[in-house]
Amino acid sequence: PDWPNRIIEVDEEATICGVIVFKGEVV
Repeated sequence: PDWPNRIIEVDEEATICGVIVFKGEVV
C-alpha cells in the first residue's frame, strides 16, 4: 500500500528535475 504513493512522488520529482535540467540545457 505504501509503494504506489512513493513511486508517484519519486516519478513527479524526477519529472520536475528532468524538466528543469532539460530547460537549463536548452536555454
